[in-house]
Amino acid sequence: TGERRNVSWSNVVIRDSRGAISDVTCLGIDLTERIRAENALRESEEKYRLLVENQTDMVVKVDLEGRFLFVSPSYCRMFGKPEEELLGQKFMPLVHEEDRDQTAKEMEKLFQPPHMVYLEQRAMTNEGWKWLGWMDTAVLDENGAVVEIIGVGRDITEDKNAQEEKLKAQQTAAEHEQYAFVGKIAGKLAHDFNNVLGAIMGNAELALLDCKDPGMKDTLDLILEQSLRGRNLTKNLVAFAKDTEPKQELFRINEKIDLVLTLLKKDVKGIAIVREEGPDLPDLLADPGMIEHALVNLVQNAIHAVSQVQYPKITIRSTHVKSQIRIEIEDNGCGIPREYLHEVFDPSFSLKGSRDVTGSYDPGIK
Repeated sequence: TGERRNVSWSNVVIRDSRGAISDVTCLGIDLTERIRAENALRESEEKYRLLVENQTDMVVKVDLEGRFLFVSPSYCRMFGKPEEELLGQKFMPLVHEEDRDQTAKEMEKLFQPPHMVYLEQRAMTNEGWKWLGWMDTAVLDENGAVVEIIGVGRDITEDKNAQEEKLKAQQTAAEHEQYAFVGKIAGKLAHDFNNVLGAIMGNAELALLDCKDPGMKDTLDLILEQSLRGRNLTKNLVAFAKDTEPKQELFRINEKIDLVLTLLKKDVKGIAIVREEGPDLPDLLADPGMIEHALVNLVQNAIHAVSQVQYPKITIRSTHVKSQIRIEIEDNGCGIPREYLHEVFDPSFSLKGSRDVTGSYDPGIK
């Protein structure tokens, strides 16, 4: 037919009685189809090799005990390990300890139809911990039993971070909505509360006019001061509800600290209070009511922090540094564990009451 074929020949020499060659028997086998099949397989393997070696997705094959039978170059690059170091080793030690049980549980689904599962896990790569997403497929033998597992994975760290940021943004939006709702209610209640405070203040002022008893006079003065503080608090609530600008006045911060310690006189009983006042402290331009509330909260937190200390001590410093007035409130109490420091500006953050898992605060503190 004119077609070029590949033939394999096997030649056998036939000799006569004297040992001389008389004939040669030749057996030819046509190898054309087999060679074509081998070439096709070689080309297929080369294409598969090029595909696996140049794709960014990771490809692995493991046995039923999780030992690597094959790892793609992309997997080696991700983990910074050569192929020979990985082959025969188990993959699970590379997985984050907290994700191992869930990974094993998900992979058990491979032994049931459809013999496929998607899972996400953290793994220690050459760039640190990363989130990896894996689509695993079971390889079955002729009897339908699972003999190997092939996994195709990719880095999903950025997607995971984006999901976490979105969740945080949603939580923040929900908190802001909640605070706005609280602000509206506070604004509605402030008016009625001011009426109550007005009655208390008016009667306290009238009683002071005729009061001759020094002890009673001190008590009435304290009632009047606390009523004024309550009125300032309601003003701040209204300001919060209406988002108005705070009031600006010049006042001496040390006098405000003295007032706060007087208001908390009962709470600081038994606590050593140390005052450190810097020289030439100028007047502060701010909202005195808001500064007072901030100081009360900070001192109250310090009082709570030393509730379990044998010799409690609170130090209050006021100094002048360049164009700033600095107020420091320091205590020798339990403090805040380092792992929680990033949460201290969250309005709902607390380690007291039901969240006091270390027993750092007195049980009565909420």
